[in-house]
Amino acid sequence: LTATPDGVTVVTKTELVRREMPGIDIGIAGLLTYEFDVNRHFVTIEGLQPGTTYYYRIGDAKNGFWSDVATITTADNSDSFTFFHVSDSQGGAQRHYDKWANLVDTAFAMYPDASFLMHTGDHVDSGDNFKQWKWLFNSASDNLMSSVLMPTAGNHENHGEYALDDNFVLPNVPEQDTMTGVYYSFDYNNAHFIVLNTNDVPDDKISDEQIEWMKADAAASDAQWKFVMLHKAPYSNGSHYDDDDVIELRKTLSTLMPELGIDMVLQGHDHVYLRTDAMNNNEVVEVYEISVDNNGKSYTAKVNPDGTIYAINGCSGVKYYQTKDPADTDELFPRAEAIVDATYPIFASIRIEGNSLYFDSYGVKDNGAECIDSFAIVKDSTIDTPKYEGGMG
Repeated sequence: LTATPDGVTVVTKTELVRREMPGIDIGIAGLLTYEFDVNRHFVTIEGLQPGTTYYYRIGDAKNGFWSDVATITTADNSDSFTFFHVSDSQGGAQRHYDKWANLVDTAFAMYPDASFLMHTGDHVDSGDNFKQWKWLFNSASDNLMSSVLMPTAGNHENHGEYALDDNFVLPNVPEQDTMTGVYYSFDYNNAHFIVLNTNDVPDDKISDEQIEWMKADAAASDAQWKFVMLHKAPYSNGSHYDDDDVIELRKTLSTLMPELGIDMVLQGHDHVYLRTDAMNNNEVVEVYEISVDNNGKSYTAKVNPDGTIYAINGCSGVKYYQTKDPADTDELFPRAEAIVDATYPIFASIRIEGNSLYFDSYGVKDNGAECIDSFAIVKDSTIDTPKYEGGMG
């Protein structure tokens, strides 16, 4: 623990940065905001080998302070891995993040080999509140120290400026104005992840620059699986389903996602649970289904779906919203395949095993986690399956 492995280099730097928080904090709003300087530390590690676990500590040798031992496990370049989808962990008091921490603990206890968490925004109530970011990270630090939290810009990150830049170091970021958030992409094993910024919506439409970047980015990837993450949900049964910017987002993405080969869109914002069937051009597409087993559990699998599936996994914190009557949303898009009224935190486990994807969503309750929705996708070119010809209405 006192030396780096052969071939591994570690470079550190420290910057003095300005942060702020309210003197009187009432959650989403605060009074008597004051600014202060803190040291921000950066660590760059190069030379890590695939499929390897490295042990590390963070500390100050001069003052004799060291953290507990944590790990970094690199992708193994295989075609199998698990990740979590979480969203809307936001809270206005320290105790609110206890729910978030318990959810993270529960998820990793059930899936200890999960590689990372994909968060689809509203990490905190106010993006410029330094105190809330500390609560988010510190409350779940036992697991976050040995995993990775990949962020998406939510509208609450836009309560302030440069919230993602100030709290994360992100990969493969194209040139852009990052004041409201960041769009970027990354690969993990046989999957490609595209993260959008739904705060970047001039005239209620996602910016042309972001759309053109997404098209080029998706086209450049030959990954077996492709995911899009965004905060504001094109398909939701929450209160924002008919907002002007959400309507425009649905118009833009409903045909574009299948065209780009996107398997799933992971959403946030509305704090409700909904999962669509395979969608193309705002219609449900005909899909051939089979039954498959994985780890002793039976799944209904969609085979070679010629469309994209959208999921919004409630919230991972304390704010639970009421679902809308499905008759309201029926006027704008087909009824979802799964709708669950949830008054508890939710996370989804998404497992990739070669040409198969297994999706399980869990409600975390006082007596443990309960599976509230499951399905699978199988990609098998030897099976003749329907192609999109205008949808099923």
